[in-house]
Amino acid sequence: MIVNIKVENFMGFQRFEYAQPSPLTVIIGKNDTGKTSLLKLLYANTKALVRANRTAKEVNLKQIISEKLYNTFMPRRSGLGELVSKSEENALDLNMAFAGEHRFNLHYGFSASAKEMLGHCSSEIYPMPEGFNALFLPAKEVLTAAQAIKDSRRDDRFLDFDDTYTDIIDSLSIPAQKGKVVVALRHTSNMLEDLFEGEIIQNLQDTRNPFLFKKGNATFSMPLTAEGIKKIGILTTLIRNRELSRNTVLFLDEPETALHPQAQRKFAEMLYTISNIEGVQVFLSTHSYFMISQLAIIARREQRTVNCISIEKEAGKKFVDYQIHDLKNGLPDNSIIQEAQAMFREDMKVELGL
Repeated sequence: MIVNIKVENFMGFQRFEYAQPSPLTVIIGKNDTGKTSLLKLLYANTKALVRANRTAKEVNLKQIISEKLYNTFMPRRSGLGELVSKSEENALDLNMAFAGEHRFNLHYGFSASAKEMLGHCSSEIYPMPEGFNALFLPAKEVLTAAQAIKDSRRDDRFLDFDDTYTDIIDSLSIPAQKGKVVVALRHTSNMLEDLFEGEIIQNLQDTRNPFLFKKGNATFSMPLTAEGIKKIGILTTLIRNRELSRNTVLFLDEPETALHPQAQRKFAEMLYTISNIEGVQVFLSTHSYFMISQLAIIARREQRTVNCISIEKEAGKKFVDYQIHDLKNGLPDNSIIQEAQAMFREDMKVELGL
């Protein structure tokens, strides 16, 4: 699992450091502050390590990380150099540590002139725990366009699908397996399906409709299925086919998209349950007042650390600022809460005729 991250000169971050991440970490901030970019950076490095651990032949980690970064961020012109902070002459420098059977330290960097390869990369490959995996759930729904996403690496027409999309479709396309599922995950899967009184089922032999929604005796194709159901169905599918199990790092970008506030609150509870499984770590970004507030309620109720990374960017400043708060101590002052309070004040003025 990720135990430390430090990066300098990465896009809008002059410096970002996060030591000993909690099992569940939430990232908040206004649009264009770098939430998704930070999630993708963590995911790309973790997924590269997953691939390195699964490669039987001699591993070229520098090449594996370079390819994963390039295919995750998909820089158009300048190559990987586009990830380097534009106003800095210094190179991007990353230090990241993972804990498995041994502690694994990764260090690399590259300059703004880098194309498709890191400038340098130093590390030692140690075996990670059995089943070590990384999953990224994008904000956009993926099940309807599953076949197009799968074809995106073979057809240059599909240029909008980066590795966060192709990787998750590959994971969803692994057939469900029989046998025991981790109790907490089985319980979570059942609760997710109960939200919509149905389930997403794999129909992998049909390339046109590889996924269907089953409710009672009726089945529906993905275009006829509600967005919220598809969002929930991704997690239940990953649980049933064992892609999401122990020793998984799960990244979710705005998981509240298309979910009713009631479903958002229940989803927050389920993500907390998942993060309590041995070896599982969850990172998510959100704009939702309901999601961040429910996570704060959970942290206080359970007296467990749920860290919140609050990213802000002041007008005229080159770089973003960030603060790390433990939601166990309550909600930090942030733009989501400020906007909710502003709307309440506006409503009171209208009500009072002011």
